Amino acid sequence: MFHFNKVEKRQLHVCIITTTHDRFDGRIFHRQAITLNNAGYRITFLVPGSFNGIEKGIRIISFPLIKNKYKRLISNIRIVRTALKLKADIYHFHDPDFLLYGLVLKWISKQVVIFDVHEDFSLVLLEREWIPKWLRKIYSAVYRFTEKFASKVFDGIITATDHIQTLFPKEESIIVHNYPENKNKSLKRKNIIPNSLVYIGGLTPIRGIEEMLKAVVISRDKLPIEIHTYGQFTDMDYKKKIMSDFKHDYFHFHDVLPINVMHQKASQYSAGIICYLPLPNHIESMPNKIFEYMMLGLPIIGSNFPLWKKLINDNKCGITCDPTSPQKIADAILTLFSDATEIENKAQISIELFNKCFTWTNEKQILLNFYSSIIENSYNKI
Repeated sequence: MFHFNKVEKRQLHVCIITTTHDRFDGRIFHRQAITLNNAGYRITFLVPGSFNGIEKGIRIISFPLIKNKYKRLISNIRIVRTALKLKADIYHFHDPDFLLYGLVLKWISKQVVIFDVHEDFSLVLLEREWIPKWLRKIYSAVYRFTEKFASKVFDGIITATDHIQTLFPKEESIIVHNYPENKNKSLKRKNIIPNSLVYIGGLTPIRGIEEMLKAVVISRDKLPIEIHTYGQFTDMDYKKKIMSDFKHDYFHFHDVLPINVMHQKASQYSAGIICYLPLPNHIESMPNKIFEYMMLGLPIIGSNFPLWKKLINDNKCGITCDPTSPQKIADAILTLFSDATEIENKAQISIELFNKCFTWTNEKQILLNFYSSIIENSYNKI
């Protein structure tokens, strides 16, 4: 039986849980947690890190980030214990490695549990190098079966893309797109650095970093292209290789900055680039970085996946290319940069399209309506 008292008599307590994202994750903290807090919910956020306290009205309880996947199984048990001690009304978790623990939370607490699905993890497992190739399809199938079972136990499923929602019954799930909130409405593109590219995001092999940097080298035969990256390397050996192979002064590797500062800097470049490699999960994804580039008024050079082509090419806000070929990426860079007027046209289209179709404003209301419907359904079961 659910433990809700009359909802109008008290503030409902929501415990948001992530085991892998950071405290200031855009989707989890800046959009969902703050939106719910502003709507009157009391929010506690369990998150990896070292900070414990109040941030923007949200209570943060941190635990050490465990990178070892086996040790994380033990750590997750501690997280469940902490979550249960909070006696929250709603538990909202964001990581597939917490799926079984979410079931434990549901069975012990008898409260509302929501699973927020950011990606098709059954496809991600097909790419995991630590799993022997002959086992990957088995791992993927087992996870998909478990996820399907768990979705019938949880009170709601939130998905980040249209593709992910197809994995769940529509009556049990909603789509809350991962669109950014435009807090930089006064941001103007000015003092644009000619022939410059910007990449925002993680610096990992599957993000096509090496292919992208090689493309810059090739394109410099015709134009003095430079590239600026804002992101972190997670593999130090990979970082050493990239820093050794691409050490010319037209490669600029910046640390992650506060988001408003990073956006201000990024808006001064000529175009944004995001050339993820064609892995199954990437092909069906729609990265938030694409919409950030739009928000900043940046023309986009992206991978030629069907979903990305439909968004970027059909709306004429950029150009797509084969992300596995440095030569094809270089051709796309040179094509885009060959006409300064066309760059500005695409920049204008990007920001207009973002403001019209891809802001957090609409998604915010979908999230709040979903919470209201779950609370009403749960209250009616008392």
